[in-house]
Amino acid sequence: MDTGSGYGTDTSSISSKSSEKKRVEPGKKRQRSSADPSWSPFESDKEEKRKLRSVSSWTLSRVKDYGLHYENKASSFSDFYDLFKACGGKIDSGFISPLEGEEKTLLDTLVDQTNLMIDKYGVEQDDPMTWSSKSLFNWVKLKKNCKEAAKNITQNITTRDLLLQESHFALKKFYHALNDHFQEKIENYNSSTEVTEECYTDLLSKYLEIFLLTPRRGMRKSVMEITGKTESSMPDLRLTIDTAMNLFVVEVVEVKRSQCNLDESVPFDINKSLNDRILGQHAGELLIDYQKSCFGDLEAVFGIICMQTSIIFTCLKMSLVHYANIQQYGTDLVSREMKVDDSFQLLKDESDEEEEVFNFKKSKRRKVVSEKATEDKTENKARKSGTIFYTKPYNYLLSKDRKQIMEFLFWIGINSRRNF
Repeated sequence: MDTGSGYGTDTSSISSKSSEKKRVEPGKKRQRSSADPSWSPFESDKEEKRKLRSVSSWTLSRVKDYGLHYENKASSFSDFYDLFKACGGKIDSGFISPLEGEEKTLLDTLVDQTNLMIDKYGVEQDDPMTWSSKSLFNWVKLKKNCKEAAKNITQNITTRDLLLQESHFALKKFYHALNDHFQEKIENYNSSTEVTEECYTDLLSKYLEIFLLTPRRGMRKSVMEITGKTESSMPDLRLTIDTAMNLFVVEVVEVKRSQCNLDESVPFDINKSLNDRILGQHAGELLIDYQKSCFGDLEAVFGIICMQTSIIFTCLKMSLVHYANIQQYGTDLVSREMKVDDSFQLLKDESDEEEEVFNFKKSKRRKVVSEKATEDKTENKARKSGTIFYTKPYNYLLSKDRKQIMEFLFWIGINSRRNF
């Protein structure tokens, strides 16, 4: 299976959270300790004691019964920006696209300076084989380079701009985490033990901090009632702007083997590259965190699937009516033959009173987005409600991939810092 930009993966070797080393019942995610930090608004301690059904057992066929589906080819980052342009570039959460004036200058400076710091002092590799090599000598060398990179970055942070300083100090922390990553490879050299999922989660968390983002781990399950039953989700990471709103839900999946056999001439199709359990689980996590997405007025929730050091950006686009129908009808939704139009609305033979139940204060903005999408559909066919679109995988340890995702991540980071 191609994971993109330097990783090809055998799909049969990828497993979801139910394959943790820690023995757990099939379909359940690993349990967090009671010392893990809490995060409201999620279930209370009393509710936590109840047996909850986890999305870790969801499959692709199940989410299709909810009217959710992944597109059959990857999208570019412009598709993510277009969500914001559809409502005039500004949404109620305060995110702006494109950035203008001083913020545009800041974005360009952050991208240029961070690239410079990595290119000049960092551990940079153009060949993905270097990162996946089984050579002990190579890992020892890279570990040494990480320590030198962290030292050089510390000595050469001269900017007085606070956000630039924060980003560069985060880059230093990332190289410390990368050093630990190679140390684990060295320690496991003579065994069949793979680098743990927790190590890849920590590495990704440190990487995302470079872009002024706030990853949170160990938060409580978020929940959703579907046909009277409580479904729960606890992603490996959430990128947040405060304790109540999410930027991204992040799922880290296990990859036991990596091969550098990516054929970039073939469009990436996530349906052919990841197994049904991973796709079902991630779709479930997007769905359950939908109500806490800071992009609620876009009727969207963003996510990331991480495979070792390759990441795929995802977005579930869904109307409130669709969400309400899933809660009410569950897997019977599709069998009821509800129609989906091109303006992100689910239509029924009955009245659409469910949408009013949500009492969503951004309804006027949603109407503008829907109307704009309808106007533009002659030029660019609008996506139906329940569509999950996504990018190809980007390996953030490779120069050519890193430079393609930096602007998008810094754009998210600057917007989140402005308003919160």
